[in-house]
Amino acid sequence: MSDVPGLTGGTHDINPQYLSGTLTQTGVDTTTTAQITIPIDRLRSGSTGHIGCFEVLRVYFVFRGGFALLNNADQKTASFTTKSFGVTTVQFNEPTCFARCDNLITFVTSGAANVYQPFQYDCTDGNGHGVLIATDSIFIQVASSSTTTAVTCDYKILYRYKNVPIQEYVGIVQSQS
Repeated sequence: MSDVPGLTGGTHDINPQYLSGTLTQTGVDTTTTAQITIPIDRLRSGSTGHIGCFEVLRVYFVFRGGFALLNNADQKTASFTTKSFGVTTVQFNEPTCFARCDNLITFVTSGAANVYQPFQYDCTDGNGHGVLIATDSIFIQVASSSTTTAVTCDYKILYRYKNVPIQEYVGIVQSQS
């Protein structure tokens, strides 16, 4: 089997998979965080001196609930990070944040809103190389304001496996902790 140079990192994993899930806020406008264990066997290396990483290509978000028809606008945010922030809302400039969706819904006078979903966050460099995750877990956080019910966020992460040299792996772990 031939490898696609530069894309699969020696794993021959050219067919991405989905990791799917749902997070519902614990209360109305309550920032909620959940841990997701990454499905990777770190011992399955393609060659000596390499270790497996989780490569995120795209993240898809769909929000349910929380629409405040009595308000002028509501805000929903979902973020993926490599460390937990608990109930502190993750900011976009956080270095460990690798995907984020901000959904501000403004209602017109008729009470209707245009909401286009799913929202897609592209984690690639435009050449098929995604963000490498070297932690054992990632975290999803849902935050909101001006909503009427707890917000639920469904997500799908398009990923594949990539083998990287141990030195690179250690550097990734240090930057994501």
